[in-house]
Amino acid sequence: PIISVGWEGTGSLLHRHERTWLYLASGSKEWLLLPPVVADGEALKQLTNDDACAFVRHQQPRSISGAMHCAQSAGDVVVLPQDWWHATCNDRPGLSIAWGAQGDSTAWTPVHFQARSGEVPRGFD
Repeated sequence: PIISVGWEGTGSLLHRHERTWLYLASGSKEWLLLPPVVADGEALKQLTNDDACAFVRHQQPRSISGAMHCAQSAGDVVVLPQDWWHATCNDRPGLSIAWGAQGDSTAWTPVHFQARSGEVPRGFD
């Protein structure tokens, strides 16, 4: 399971891993997505001195072929294929809270499948 909690101006630096989904319960996130074929993903991390929001908004990675920039609002689910580079920025005042999972979905609980489909489990609304 994945739990993501952060204030405005915080986020996750560029990284990649197994396929993933993330349900945003509150707040707003900006995402920068880069395809797995980006050979210099590690070098791109050095552009913004460990500032995730500066990286998400930086023009150089956004100009890479296949790069995508998107906004996730409360209630949205983002699904990423395996090995896609991604960085996030919590971009609204207040607390952003999200949960999800990564990897093989055969071990997911019913709550994981509900959240992935956008159904908020009872007690979280």
